[in-house]
Amino acid sequence: MTNYREIVLPKRPGCLTILAILYFVSAACYLLNGALVAAGFVESPYETFGRFSAIEIGLLIATSALIPLAIAYGLWKLQVWAWWIVVVTSSFSVLSLVLTIVGTLYIDPTQLSGEPGFVTFVNSFKVIIITIVAMILVINGGILGWFLQNKFLFVGHYYRYPGLEPAAAPRAAKVSSNKDLVMTMGALAVILILVFLIGATLIAFL
Repeated sequence: MTNYREIVLPKRPGCLTILAILYFVSAACYLLNGALVAAGFVESPYETFGRFSAIEIGLLIATSALIPLAIAYGLWKLQVWAWWIVVVTSSFSVLSLVLTIVGTLYIDPTQLSGEPGFVTFVNSFKVIIITIVAMILVINGGILGWFLQNKFLFVGHYYRYPGLEPAAAPRAAKVSSNKDLVMTMGALAVILILVFLIGATLIAFL
């Protein structure tokens, strides 16, 4: 069978398009918020201290829209630098979420108040916080895993698999990517279940 080395330009998958649109929406929200603050419809806490005027704060908020706007453009155009930004920010997010879960587990309500009702309330609140943070962790971990498994989309081009017919090569790449994504999501789900079980067990004995 002939080995093909034809260059194939990557196509932007639907999930990446949705993520880019969300970044565009985030940029639009920054612009809208900045405009509202500058126009005086929304009061900023920095304005209360008298350090900055409403227009200055509004311009600062509106300028912050450049960050999600740049990321959205990079994802839409499949730029490598956008891949790096998402991977780095997602990695820090995953790490901070894990630390949040660990820190929440070590909260001892008896040191704040010895009342049984207060202790029960705090323990219940801890379970809610851990569950919410764990869900966000799975989402961020899933995004990180997807980007790690699909870096080839951002390198500008990729080669067809050697030994495969041209029509079969893209399907093979897609199937391999989907399998890796499923494995990543499965591992994250297992981690989520373990974190929840460990947290619930520790809280029960506090």
